[in-house]
Amino acid sequence: METLLETLIGLAILVGLGAIAREAEQSAESEPVLVPIPVKERRRLR
Repeated sequence: METLLETLIGLAILVGLGAIAREAEQSAESEPVLVPIPVKERRRLR
């Protein structure tokens, strides 16, 4: 019985982490991250 409980707890943690990872991925997709362009690149782009 103890091992079944531990297995269920382990699965619950994995599912929780998966949900968090998915949510983080979705929010990263919806919000574009502004990456600062180095000065050298900026000069070259002009």
